[in-house]
Amino acid sequence: MQEKTKEEKKMLNELNQSDETQAKQVIKTIREKGSAAVIPDLIDIMANTQYDSIRNAIHTLLNDIKSPEAVPVIMAAIQNSATNKKVLPVLVNACWQNGLNFSDYMEDFVNLVINSEFQTAFDAFTVIENMDNNLNSELIDDLIDKIKSALLETNEDKKLLLKTLIDVLEGKKEKN
Repeated sequence: MQEKTKEEKKMLNELNQSDETQAKQVIKTIREKGSAAVIPDLIDIMANTQYDSIRNAIHTLLNDIKSPEAVPVIMAAIQNSATNKKVLPVLVNACWQNGLNFSDYMEDFVNLVINSEFQTAFDAFTVIENMDNNLNSELIDDLIDKIKSALLETNEDKKLLLKTLIDVLEGKKEKN
């Protein structure tokens, strides 16, 4: 991942020292001038701020990111935030909102569908549904087996979601 520029470091420092109104303005500036290098800091701020408006502004920024360099950064945050119930749903939601290609992380998203609360699972399902169709058939078979095993242990709410996910994955496999 690229290093933060001096300007990005300055903006993040300002963000950390700002009141709610100033922080929203700094986030707007980061949106215009920032790179993927600032994402981990923004996620940390989002997790720790007391202000919903700041959390929402960062969420919106993540939803609107179009830079492919952001994909591994967001995924690292998802993988590291599995214990932070406040941030994980926002990050997974941003993955389907921003429309970036997360195909290399299909297994992570299947695990999120299986192991997360329903809304996060549904967002992860949507990311999978929107993935490219040229995916590894062997991986898809392994994931379908994993989902079938999870079906035996999941609650009723998620059973339909998991069954539908199997159908989606089988459809992707057929298109290969």
